[in-house]
Amino acid sequence: MRIVLFILKCLVGICATLGLIVIALAAFGFWASEALQEDWAGGEELPDSAVLQLDLSAGVTEAAAQNPFARLGLGAALPLRDALDALQAAAGDQRVKALYAHLGSGPLSLAQAQELRAAIQAFTASGKPAIAFAETFGEGGDGTVHYYLASAFDEVWVQPSGELAFTGFSMETPYLRGALDDLGIEPRLSQREEYKGFANTFTDREMPEPVRENLSQLIQSWLTQVAGDIAADRALEERAVLSAIDRAPLSAPDAKTAQLIDEIGYQDQAEAAVLAESGDGAGFYRLRDYARQLRREAPAPESGPAIAVITG
Repeated sequence: MRIVLFILKCLVGICATLGLIVIALAAFGFWASEALQEDWAGGEELPDSAVLQLDLSAGVTEAAAQNPFARLGLGAALPLRDALDALQAAAGDQRVKALYAHLGSGPLSLAQAQELRAAIQAFTASGKPAIAFAETFGEGGDGTVHYYLASAFDEVWVQPSGELAFTGFSMETPYLRGALDDLGIEPRLSQREEYKGFANTFTDREMPEPVRENLSQLIQSWLTQVAGDIAADRALEERAVLSAIDRAPLSAPDAKTAQLIDEIGYQDQAEAAVLAESGDGAGFYRLRDYARQLRREAPAPESGPAIAVITG
């Protein structure tokens, strides 16, 4: 009987502990949701003269998360749709005088960079200046995509100790056949033609030539796009850009000599430069806050048919 009572007490204790954990997680999720909602809702109203700040250090997400735990996981990642809408509106907003971006770190895919580049080019086409600053592009890693985005700006700044490590693209694939053989496992997978390389991960010890050809052409396509766009934006020959990629990483002075960056200076100097170009009274305003303000300022929809834009 005592054993039964002991087991029941243990079960009650476990259930009570689990209940407290669930309550604590729910309370934390509510707090996190409120905190992030307050942060994402935007603070003060846009002043009459503002420089929009684009900071990608936390990365870019395709769309804003709706539940609090997902929001907490995304942290301060900038929703791509918000950024594009804000840049489009800012081009024609007389209150926005310039764009300033802090680049060089944060997750950023090539496709996201291309969409942002197009929006930035449309912004600068309106005659408003855009300056990008980075402590470094790819120190200890690859800065190709971040520099690719920066090249769409009117000016690119790098601090004196920084470097330009735009080294192109690479891909790698693990091959597990050796490990499977050691474990006595024989993989049996169907494969649709030789260029479909998923099965080879398990059936081969090294990359088959058709798969290597496939991936090499994909990488070459990316490199051709990036080098061509950088050359066009920087008024350079494409072969000069490819040559610089082959020599990278480049020190800040070498990058300036190659006409890949415009100025060598620290963040406060880059910020002072963009404020000077924006006129008296201009101050910084976060681009994410501007995107939220645009939603608040949007006129109420009229009755009638509506078009919904769903970001997937």
